[in-house]
Amino acid sequence: DGPWSLQSEFLGNFVASEADQRFYGFYMYGSYFWTGESRFYDTRRGVFGRLRPKRNFSFSEEGMGALETAVRFSYLDLNSSPVNGGILQSATFGVNWYLHPNSKIRFNYVFTRANGGPLPGDLNAFQTRFEFDF
Repeated sequence: DGPWSLQSEFLGNFVASEADQRFYGFYMYGSYFWTGESRFYDTRRGVFGRLRPKRNFSFSEEGMGALETAVRFSYLDLNSSPVNGGILQSATFGVNWYLHPNSKIRFNYVFTRANGGPLPGDLNAFQTRFEFDF
C-alpha cells in the first residue's frame, strides 16, 4: 500500500520414500520507497510488475530514480528423519536503487546462521548487484 510493501511465502516439500520426509521453510519481506513509488501487483496473475520510478535517474535533469530500503528474514528446516540437513536462518538488510524501469543497483548485508547439519556456523556477507533487463 503506497510506499510500503510486505510479502511472505511458506514452502513445504514432501518426499515419498521408505521414511516419508517433510521439509519446511518461509520468508517474510518488507520494504519502503523513500521516493514515494509503489509496487504494482497484478492480482489476476499473482505477480509483481515492473517498478517505474517517478523520475528516472539523470545527470542532466533533476531525477534520482527510486530509492527503497528492505528487510527480509528466511527460515529453512532441512531435518526430517533420517535426513539431518540442519536449520538455516537468514536476515537481509538492503538498499535498492532503481535508476529507471530497466535497471537497478542493490546493496545488501546478509547474516546467515546454520544450526546442525553438515556445515554449522555463521556467515556475514556484503553483496552488490547491478541489474539490467531489456
